[in-house]
Amino acid sequence: MPLDPFFAERLRVHRRYLIRQRIDAFRRRMTTGGSPLGWSRSAAAEVTVTSEPRLPQPAGSAHSRARAKHRRAALAWDRNELKTVGTAGPDVRITEHDVPVEGYPSVRVRIYHPDPEPAGPVPAWLTFFGGAFRIGGIDYPTTDAANRRRAVDAGVAMVAVDYALAPEHRFPTQIEQAHAALIWLHDNAAQLGIDPERLGVAGTSAGASIAAALTIANRD
Repeated sequence: MPLDPFFAERLRVHRRYLIRQRIDAFRRRMTTGGSPLGWSRSAAAEVTVTSEPRLPQPAGSAHSRARAKHRRAALAWDRNELKTVGTAGPDVRITEHDVPVEGYPSVRVRIYHPDPEPAGPVPAWLTFFGGAFRIGGIDYPTTDAANRRRAVDAGVAMVAVDYALAPEHRFPTQIEQAHAALIWLHDNAAQLGIDPERLGVAGTSAGASIAAALTIANRD
């Protein structure tokens, strides 16, 4: 059975990365007078220590171009998944907000409101998408459709947080953005038509890790 195109592309990118690593290591040994053969444990350790740090890479580097291509492939795969086997979400009222985060990039928050004209405040779920911290987003078709369905089916406001991706943004950026979004949601609940006493936190995969860390940060 052939690999899904998304994972096939991921495998090709990773294979090119490994080959490029070996070539770069060979060139370093040649320019420093080392033998290209007879790798020793100390020599390998030396290469590891003296190699350039992996993060962050400058814009336009081979790594950043590979990541951009990988993310385009992931988005295309997600779009195809919704088209072929997914269920499109219903039309709902949506509002978007930009939440400032002290010391970190601001974060976009999208609220899926369950009712076009609510009679009163509704409970809300602060939700975080999955994607291994490196891909994904609130604009991915399956993520958007799921939030629409949950808002209508459960009668709650789904508050989707478009947290920053790694490796461009390292830990704890995502946790700080999540915490800022929670505080913002609670403080502005009345204006948003949300009950501040009925707030939940949820996430999928990497988003579940963020949700778990957020509950601990909120407790502390």
